[in-house]
Amino acid sequence: MKNKGNIQSFLFLFLGITLILSFACKKDINTIIPPTPPASNYTISINNLTNFPPKQFTYITLTPLETSDTELSYEFVCDPNITIDYSFYISKITFFKIRVYLYKNGPSIWWNSIALEPNKTSLIQLINGTGNYMDNTNFNSVKPDGCDIP
Repeated sequence: MKNKGNIQSFLFLFLGITLILSFACKKDINTIIPPTPPASNYTISINNLTNFPPKQFTYITLTPLETSDTELSYEFVCDPNITIDYSFYISKITFFKIRVYLYKNGPSIWWNSIALEPNKTSLIQLINGTGNYMDNTNFNSVKPDGCDIP
């Protein structure tokens, strides 16, 4: 019988401590949670002017160069003689390496260091010459650093 009294005392003590802790852990109703700053919209217009031979582009990656942010990648379809707009979000002025692919992990054209500013639009012009290679590809009139599109 003595054990029953000890168990009841322990249960009352346990319930009392639990109630005290539950009230102590409640948040103040007046606590203000600071708002998360909104991400900025950025648009790239991809102007596919390829004709000789025509090329279809389907993938783009944007790799931040100055921050540890993750690479942005998007699938799309941009047929020859078509311009498409692709929007994504960046929160500050950042330099990116930008690659536009014929297909994911396939041949691409790239720019090694392009500054993108929030709430802006840039134009990528994809133009191939009669020699079956990209010879006049511009990103807002900046020539690419490299190209492996045949």
